[in-house]
Amino acid sequence: MTRLREALLWVLAGALPFAAAEVGLRLAGWRPASDWYFHGLADEGPPLVARGDWLEVAPPWRTIFRAEPFPIRRAPGEVRLVVLGDSVAWGHRSNEDPEPLRAWPDALQDLLRQRPGGASDRVVNLAARTWASLRVSRLLPQVLDLDPDAVVASFGSSEFLEEVTRRGWEARKARRPLWFWRLRVVEALEALVARLRGQVPVGLSTPALRERDDTLSAGYLRDQAAALDPGEAARRVAEAQARAAAMASLCQARGIPLVLLTVPSNLRWPPEASRHADPAARQEADEAVREGGRLLEAGEVQQALDLLTPMVARHPEVAALRFRLAQALDRAGRVAEARDQYESARDQSAFPLRAIGAFNQGLRQVAAAFPGVVLVDVEALARSWVPDGIPDDRLFLDQNHLTEAAHQRVAEAVLEALVARGIVKTTGGSP
Repeated sequence: MTRLREALLWVLAGALPFAAAEVGLRLAGWRPASDWYFHGLADEGPPLVARGDWLEVAPPWRTIFRAEPFPIRRAPGEVRLVVLGDSVAWGHRSNEDPEPLRAWPDALQDLLRQRPGGASDRVVNLAARTWASLRVSRLLPQVLDLDPDAVVASFGSSEFLEEVTRRGWEARKARRPLWFWRLRVVEALEALVARLRGQVPVGLSTPALRERDDTLSAGYLRDQAAALDPGEAARRVAEAQARAAAMASLCQARGIPLVLLTVPSNLRWPPEASRHADPAARQEADEAVREGGRLLEAGEVQQALDLLTPMVARHPEVAALRFRLAQALDRAGRVAEARDQYESARDQSAFPLRAIGAFNQGLRQVAAAFPGVVLVDVEALARSWVPDGIPDDRLFLDQNHLTEAAHQRVAEAVLEALVARGIVKTTGGSP
């Protein structure tokens, strides 16, 4: 009996520091990176809750959505729109700056309120960084319960990222016993081990975005990202198109218009490594990419074209090779051909963080199939906003996030479409 008591005392003495650390982490409000990043894949409860006569973002979602509290009852004549989407609609500026910029939903609300009688109009922004069709479509039913004049949806840059995140979430759920892996102490130790292994990106200054990128560096996510096979792009596009169609059908059944935005991208932004190239093709292509770059730097554009054109014909799956050919065509003034190659390079990227062309084409097909869908073809508009028709840093802060001036143009295009379809009047008041 004495030995049993001594053993129990040793167990308690060893467990107390862990228990104290667990309590301390919970009281301090520390959450692992994945708790932020996986929002919308778990059942965290409704994102909007009533507080008296107002609706506000529920506490678990306040790091996710920007929406300010708004009254449940509309003001007389108020136009109310709800935005669903990704980091572009959220207003992402950069990983170095935690504050959102003035995104197109903000500009759209300003434009609505500038109309005579539109002072009470409201745009509820429920876009979230890294979200794509899976989580956006799951949010739609509650949004429709708000009975908005329209739902405006813009997503597509994070389709591959969201799928990898979902796989990571499923992998986490499969760990047993689940209660042990959900202890804050255990999760903190996992995060510490990841840092010691050098898996944490550097140079980020904001905690939320650092946590997001920490999660991306986790082994089970990184390994899944590398496992994309040649059919992955087609599957992701087909699934996203099916979700968009389901959203259109649900909106149509409720008599609420759905506005879909195609997604532009910075075509002069270099792609990631190719998804489909085998090692031998990559080596040959890499040599051609390096030599093509040297020729372009030397001003020998035609020699670069002579080198790169047959190489692209031989290895059309290599994104970097297509991108270098696009640069050569660009330098030669063959703008239309250059744009085609820039788009192909984007679409062949190993891990697309830009909406690929097939995704936007799928949205156009959904809009054509559902009379209640309003299509704002931002991808096509972005081409018209630059003289050479190749969207680049003149419109973007990085590979896919727009400048504030470009956000303003998107807002103007959305308002024009809403007015053309009679969803919004030129003067204040609901139609």
